[in-house]
Amino acid sequence: MTLVLFALACLTAVARPLLTALVDLVPDGLPFRWAALGLATVVGLAAAAGGWFLLRRRGLPRPDLRGVPLGRMILGAWTVALASVAYMSLLIWLVFGMPAFDLPSTLSAGDLDAIGFRAFAVVAGLVGVAALVVTYRRQRTTESGEQREVSKLFTETFDSAGDKLGSEHAAVRVVGVHALARLADEASEDRDDLVQMVVNVLCNYLRMPYAPAPGPAPEYASPEERKEIREQELEFASLREVRHTIIRILGSRLRKDRRWQDRDYDFTGAVFDGGDLSGAQFYGKKVSFAQAEFADGRTDFTWARFLCDETDFTGARFTGGETVFRTAKFLSPEVKFNRARFIGGRVSFSFTTFSPGTLEHPITRGDLGPVRLAAGLMDADVVDFSGAEFRSGEVEFGRAELHRGLIYFKEVVFEGTAADFTGFQLLGGEISCGQVRSLDPPRGLLSAVYNASPDVQVDLPPGWQARMPGNER
Repeated sequence: MTLVLFALACLTAVARPLLTALVDLVPDGLPFRWAALGLATVVGLAAAAGGWFLLRRRGLPRPDLRGVPLGRMILGAWTVALASVAYMSLLIWLVFGMPAFDLPSTLSAGDLDAIGFRAFAVVAGLVGVAALVVTYRRQRTTESGEQREVSKLFTETFDSAGDKLGSEHAAVRVVGVHALARLADEASEDRDDLVQMVVNVLCNYLRMPYAPAPGPAPEYASPEERKEIREQELEFASLREVRHTIIRILGSRLRKDRRWQDRDYDFTGAVFDGGDLSGAQFYGKKVSFAQAEFADGRTDFTWARFLCDETDFTGARFTGGETVFRTAKFLSPEVKFNRARFIGGRVSFSFTTFSPGTLEHPITRGDLGPVRLAAGLMDADVVDFSGAEFRSGEVEFGRAELHRGLIYFKEVVFEGTAADFTGFQLLGGEISCGQVRSLDPPRGLLSAVYNASPDVQVDLPPGWQARMPGNER
């Protein structure tokens, strides 16, 4: 700020002599108030033109005048042109002090010739305005035709890609996936709805019923049965490759392409058995993984950013494989993990940020805000919160149940009442808080440990153990 003020002071000092010289050039009798009015008019027109340009750049649609009769358009253009000329003439008259009109008593041949020339200029100007209107109308008609051709071409290409996506051959489906992605990439800047259409199709494919991988052939299986199981395995692998191709394409676009990031994504009920969404950024109104199942493989959300209005993992099931949210940021105003079920595999929330809000507000790394794990089932091998910081908002574990596995709170910070374990049931498994960086335990956690099943293994800091019910002095 100091640098800016210093630069303005230097600029004023340098420009002062130039401004004085310009003022000296102004005639003595020139009324400054009318000159200021003229300058304000010019500035206003320039600002209006600039605002119109910016609105057009932001996608403001052009007025559709195709239904207006051509005659009315020409009359309207003539009215605007005559009004503009009259306004500029009046402004010039006011700037020069409103001189009186000196009407001649007789007209010479030169005067008649001047009048005729100006009349011809007026007629030529009106004809030119009419020609501009006709040209504009023709251009809009041509553009409309071109847009119809583009829309027709998009529809044909979209239908062709959709047919490929429905092929019984996995290789053809992969071609259809790439064709749809390219179609969205090449959509015009003012047709984000076409990008959303492609996103919806790809998400719909992932939501389609997806049978699990066939199990290994039993030892007593005949050669024919083993061959059949092998064919099923190959068919499953081919279909899985199509799904992973979709996830890979979505992930690559969500890392760098704002047009894809601004869309809504609906993965409700989809099955994920691996896929790379690391670094993905969601800016749309909603991204939903509600009722989704993370069943196998490694599904990677490392460094993902959820900045949409709503992020929904309601009822999501983590049943196998590895799901990694390490260093992800949940910055949506509403983040839902209620009724999530952790019943297998490994889930990592290490160094994850839950801080609902907007980008206009400062985000503190590791800050957790309103997140609901209430009434969920935690039965996974590992649920890792190591490095997370519970500082603000509310993270609710209440009424959730731990049946087996390990909940890991290594180097976690619990501050105030940010985390609530009231009603948390420890029915089995292990909870590790031995290396937390907080003096005070979160609300309800010690009561949950006190009422835990005898089979539960609990690692608490010494300071917390001394505050367990029955150990207080």
